[in-house]
Amino acid sequence: MVNKMYSLFTVIVLFMASCRFAIVPSYVKKQAYNFSHIPKKDSLNLNPKGYYYRDSRYNNYSIFFFKNNICAQALLGNDKNEIDENIKFRQDDANDYFYLAGYWGTYTISNDTIKTLMVNRPSFMSPTWMPYEDWYIVSSNNIKQIAHKKISDTVGVPPKNIERYLDDTKEDFYFYTNSEIPDYNKAWILKYKWFWKNEDEFLNWMKLHKIKK
Repeated sequence: MVNKMYSLFTVIVLFMASCRFAIVPSYVKKQAYNFSHIPKKDSLNLNPKGYYYRDSRYNNYSIFFFKNNICAQALLGNDKNEIDENIKFRQDDANDYFYLAGYWGTYTISNDTIKTLMVNRPSFMSPTWMPYEDWYIVSSNNIKQIAHKKISDTVGVPPKNIERYLDDTKEDFYFYTNSEIPDYNKAWILKYKWFWKNEDEFLNWMKLHKIKK
């Protein structure tokens, strides 16, 4: 009897967890990602052949900017050699966590400022949808993070009060070249229509990559 109750409890927990992962909250879907395969004019000439790396005692993560305004963020290592090896290792593995649940999104450029909007996909390792907006100032080949906002923290907050949620972080990211970069076509986020600006582009991409809706 105890074993049956335990099995039933396990099934219920797994079912609730799977529902939580599958259902995308409205505050995630309503963000203006506006992804398009059409390359955007890049006034800052961001170099796609490499990544920006933050050497911090909190999070040593890397940021990738692609030419068509998609971007990604990941913890790939503590130095350039380790990061380069991890990129190469993940290159052909579509089932890697980075592609299945990592932080992906889009970026916009205004004068010398880059604004990114990224979100993870919940998993048992990180069971919550966590969209973030970050602002960066470009300086030579490097970028400095000047603001960080957790989107869910601002749901229901009047626009005039949003600004106080932008933390002044002032973190430096240094650019490193790399001949190999992640394949963004493997990213989980591309399989969601709400991420795309144009539905026809979304359907054409799904057809091209033989992905069923």
